[in-house]
Amino acid sequence: MYGLSRTLNTILNIQNALERAMDGRVDHSSTYQSGVFPPVNILEKDEVLHVICELPGVRSEDLDLEIKGRHLRIHGERKNNIDEHASIHRLERSNGAFDRTFGLPYEVDSNQAKASFTDGLLTIELPKAEAEKAKRISIN
Repeated sequence: MYGLSRTLNTILNIQNALERAMDGRVDHSSTYQSGVFPPVNILEKDEVLHVICELPGVRSEDLDLEIKGRHLRIHGERKNNIDEHASIHRLERSNGAFDRTFGLPYEVDSNQAKASFTDGLLTIELPKAEAEKAKRISIN
């Protein structure tokens, strides 16, 4: 009985996801809920992409950021600070290396990119490259 209930629940979840997609209400929280680390938001304002990345327990010296073409790569390591002689009763926080690459909607000016890291929150500002900006054409 459990297997049938689980199958029906999966079918209902797929149906709900399809209905949201048809309504234009795609659920963007699924990456976070699936345990992908680190969770990231990418927003655009005034021709600047703002990347906000949650990295609790990661030190800035354990992070590397790379921009190549229309891709941003964030990789690093969250180190395990658990005493090897400790008895573990629950271990929910993941640790180890992580590596995520994000496709960007346009080329960015990597020379003008800025990054800050405060209280476990990495914030990256990526201005749109001049070649990507709209140009006004005058009519004679």
